Amino acid sequence: MNIGSFKSTNGQLLGSIATAHIDLPRLGLRPVESDSDKAPAFEIMALNIARRWVQIGALWEQTSNSSGEVFYQGRFDDPSLAAPVQVMLFRTDDETETYNVVWNRPLPRRENLDGSRQGRGRRTVDDGFGTGNADANGQMVEEGAHDNDAIPPMTPTRRRKNETPAHDTVAA
Repeated sequence: MNIGSFKSTNGQLLGSIATAHIDLPRLGLRPVESDSDKAPAFEIMALNIARRWVQIGALWEQTSNSSGEVFYQGRFDDPSLAAPVQVMLFRTDDETETYNVVWNRPLPRRENLDGSRQGRGRRTVDDGFGTGNADANGQMVEEGAHDNDAIPPMTPTRRRKNETPAHDTVAA
């Protein structure tokens, strides 16, 4: 869902973000100069009510695995917010250096039966259930697996002679 945009104005990336509960009408992206590979590409700056710029978040440069497109991913936060807001910026126009701000609800972490938490990534520990018989595309890879191994379609159940279906009963 698009919740805002940034555009290059006088050499600065300025924009806004608005949702049902958040209205940040004056934001800026300040480039971060660092030799560290782990440093963000931009700090997200907000103009507060005293008309001072304050840092509320950061964005890191990412590259899409599928398209090779460069985008920025990060989050912003403030004590007035219930939780940090995770955002991504995608370039929409190369000539004017315009970006759309996209928000997606983060997926919840899963809990294992023993109460430990499992991350969002692939399993790396053997959980005793084996490796399965399908590849990453869902195709059967086990020897002897054929089309006739598919789960058969569900067949209607038979009713007893004097049984009336629930939808045929009349309420009194």
